[in-house]
Amino acid sequence: MQGESIYDTYLLEEESTHLARVHFSRMERKVIDYIVADYPNKKIAQEMAIHEGTVRNYISNIYSKIGLHRRKEAKQLLKKWMEKDKEDSRTKR
Repeated sequence: MQGESIYDTYLLEEESTHLARVHFSRMERKVIDYIVADYPNKKIAQEMAIHEGTVRNYISNIYSKIGLHRRKEAKQLLKKWMEKDKEDSRTKR
């Protein structure tokens, strides 16, 4: 199963809808941007000018809120959520 996701398209859509109701702090949203862009924790810490341990704490909080523990699946879900969030904000204008 290497390189494949355990998530199917339907589940991703359902989960990204759920994420629309989850509150992420401003800093968590920044970390999410970096996760989706494939930045490692060390690089995220450098870009945000914070300690790597702080990045790990933010990531832990994010994972807890979305109910996942693996970066690859979290990245897929967060990317889908970000796309939906951007789409929703365009339609509200």
